[in-house]
Amino acid sequence: MQTCRRLWEISTSRIVWTNACHEYILDQGYPFSKRSLASMSVPELEQRTCRAYCLASRWLSGHLNSPRTLYIDSLHVPVSDVKFLPGRCGEWILTVSKGIWDVLTIWDLRSSDKNETRKTCEWSLRGALFNGIALNTDPGSDATLAVSVSNDGEQMIHLLLLRSDQNGGLSIQTTVTISSSMKPTKLEGDLLAVSDEVSQTVVWNWRARTSAILKQPDGEAGLWQPNRIIQVVFANQSVLVIRACSIHLFPYPELQEMPLTYTPIAQHSFGWIDGVCVTPTRTLTPSLSILLRGESDDPWTSGQHSLNHYTLLPNLNAATDQDVRPSPYIFPPALIAKVPAVRGTLRCRNVVLGPCGTAAWIQPQDRAVVGLTWTSDEGYPLQAIHSISGKESLMLAAFPGPLTRDGEGWKQDDVGIDVAGIRSTAVFTNELNNWTALDYDEEVGRIVLCPTHPHHQLSGNRRIILVAYSQRTLIFYFGAVMIQLPVDLIDEVVHHLRGDVETLSQCCQVSHAFLIPSRKALFTIIRFDRAVYSSGLTTSPDYPYDDSKLRETQKRWKLFYAFLIANPQYISCIEELWLNGLTWAIKENTFPALLVRLEESKNLRVLSLAFSVGTLEGWSVLPMAISEPLTALFRSPYLHTLRIHITDRCACTIPPNVFAAVAPTLKRLYVGGESIYSVISGSWCPHLYPVDPPRPILREKPVKLEVLEIGCNDTPRFRDFLLGPYSPFDLSNVKVVTIRGWSDPDGLSDIIKLVERSIESLVWFHPRARNGSFVESTQLWSMKRLCSLTLIMAEQHHVDTVFKFLGRGAIPDSLTCITMYIDDDVGTLRSDSCQSSIDRKLGDLIAIFGRRDVRIVMLRRVTMLDERSLAMMKSYFPQLSEKARLAVVEEDMLTFEKNIRALVSGS
Repeated sequence: MQTCRRLWEISTSRIVWTNACHEYILDQGYPFSKRSLASMSVPELEQRTCRAYCLASRWLSGHLNSPRTLYIDSLHVPVSDVKFLPGRCGEWILTVSKGIWDVLTIWDLRSSDKNETRKTCEWSLRGALFNGIALNTDPGSDATLAVSVSNDGEQMIHLLLLRSDQNGGLSIQTTVTISSSMKPTKLEGDLLAVSDEVSQTVVWNWRARTSAILKQPDGEAGLWQPNRIIQVVFANQSVLVIRACSIHLFPYPELQEMPLTYTPIAQHSFGWIDGVCVTPTRTLTPSLSILLRGESDDPWTSGQHSLNHYTLLPNLNAATDQDVRPSPYIFPPALIAKVPAVRGTLRCRNVVLGPCGTAAWIQPQDRAVVGLTWTSDEGYPLQAIHSISGKESLMLAAFPGPLTRDGEGWKQDDVGIDVAGIRSTAVFTNELNNWTALDYDEEVGRIVLCPTHPHHQLSGNRRIILVAYSQRTLIFYFGAVMIQLPVDLIDEVVHHLRGDVETLSQCCQVSHAFLIPSRKALFTIIRFDRAVYSSGLTTSPDYPYDDSKLRETQKRWKLFYAFLIANPQYISCIEELWLNGLTWAIKENTFPALLVRLEESKNLRVLSLAFSVGTLEGWSVLPMAISEPLTALFRSPYLHTLRIHITDRCACTIPPNVFAAVAPTLKRLYVGGESIYSVISGSWCPHLYPVDPPRPILREKPVKLEVLEIGCNDTPRFRDFLLGPYSPFDLSNVKVVTIRGWSDPDGLSDIIKLVERSIESLVWFHPRARNGSFVESTQLWSMKRLCSLTLIMAEQHHVDTVFKFLGRGAIPDSLTCITMYIDDDVGTLRSDSCQSSIDRKLGDLIAIFGRRDVRIVMLRRVTMLDERSLAMMKSYFPQLSEKARLAVVEEDMLTFEKNIRALVSGS
């Protein structure tokens, strides 16, 4: 499958996928890698963004059933533990196999889409048993994992490094060996936490050889049951130690060669628990989420059972007494939610909670199924437990966070009903009830399970099960690479191409996913251009057009219009309508149906009318079948941009009451052309109108404009129209003003003075010497909110006018960005006289510019600007470079037009 070059360039741009990742993933708080986006290649960033979007969509929709599964042969030995390697995108898993001695194995899952896996390396010591493993959360550390090894009565902790070789293989090497009987429980960078099964934890920096001791009070554990260690968390200014019957919060220790002993500053007990997982949340406040399962195999307790979700909120009230060590978190933990469960014998006690609130655990076979009686003394309904409770099940749930929708549950037949509003889903069942190990990688949506079998069954049936979630609704091809592209990203790419008919036409042929969006985008902007004349419709002999070409163009427009009428579904896609020349439409009266349907579609945002000189065009000659629908479009509450361009004093009369009816949603107004007599002053042409014109209408609430563009000669009349008693517009909120170079200076100053308190951006095209009165009367310093000034110059007198304009007084502090576009189309700026003039005037501007961002852009045309000319233009500004933050760059005309269009529109 092939795609067009422009779409390829857009879809392979880093900025596209960086913005998509921020907007659709990171800003929403969805699971994503902790690596910086800049460190990822563009293909990797694209793949991770699409995968994160699809995974979040599955969680939010609740469609978690029918995941992909992969079975891995475990070499005919039982597996006691399994873990995903952190920071490896769920592509590597570690297993611990129990045989004559323990073996640690690394599996490569990168070919799992083909149902293939590869064992990459193993590590073991002859006759050794493993007592505990901790994986490093920092994938770039020199210690990938820590293993507690017992061999011939000697107990050691080995820090191992997973190293890649030149052939892409992996090997495991020992980095450091520590003599200790404790079990590794946390490895984060150079910090290693090891704990015993009673009351003590040691935090050790294995590289610096410094440590500290965290010791809880003796006697908390029962006499007959050890207080086994479950987890250690390096939290905010503290260390949280989780054991089987209690949790203790210690202050973050200072590591020294002679270790200090620290006692807990806060503690809490949940009673005896089977499994617990504590995870820092990805929120602005550094809270801790706790998911725990109470002891579930006591046959004498009530049948009602649940998994409880708690949170430890940060303590924002610091203690004033220096002798008191304040707890960084508020104790006891607050109960947030419960998920109903069943009691039963567990081989796998793990519960795994992700930073975004999703969790996975194994639900045991209901003990009631094997003979004990179910009771519901505390009010749980029987239907709260899954119908498959007679089988061991893999359960998933999303607790309050970015992947849950408030007030909505998952609507599936096999979901559990939770009195606290949290529903769990059984996604996989095990007929043999023999799972022993579980791990869950929230970032990529992968779960790995390890079963074992009774000795009388064939050992060859032992397999590791990998459960993965993916959303394959959209497959997009770039060359030979298959990429899953979410619908929102397709819409964003297509929206970026609005107006580019050629590329959108090619997008329709890229894939089925692009077909419908691209077709609709082809019709978002419709232009009927003014270059449609014929000898029968032209009133002036001064326009010698080629009748054959014009008739061909006219024929194409008629065919296109007929296509729109025959396919009204595309009329509803039109957001911008440009009627630049209505001669043929007026003659044949063909536009009414299109205009009426546009009014019904409620999607039109931009309306542009252009009446041309020398033709029988204008409002006065429009049939009522066209003028009335046009007037209705003026009044449309969905219209936000109105453009009127007129070039004939008599033929372009628009009644004032048409403007008076403009909807209050209008934000952008452009009036341009050679003359606007009739539009703004109500003057009339008796030979065109046999009756008196309608009188202006006084609006109760004028339309508040935000963007104003002035491109006409009759600015005094324009001023009267905008500032007069019958003006339908309010300019007090205008933020962007664009002045075209042909504007007459009279009246322009009054308009600028009216908007000087609100204006934030000023764009001035080709400032001419004839604008002298405007230059003399306008003060930049009075525009207190002006932050952007853009000047487009093409001749030397434009430069002179600009320097005079900028040199008249102080520049406001708000003005931080000044951009000068120099269009060297005629080559006048290359002359020695122009260069000396610029150098002479720049010295006077250095103090005014100060430390502002000044950007001088040389517009590159195909035949005009060569490397020598560009170097010469850069040399014009040596003095300014020393004082202001000056950048002299080069742009092509397409980029210039795009940037200016965004500036003028206010975006």
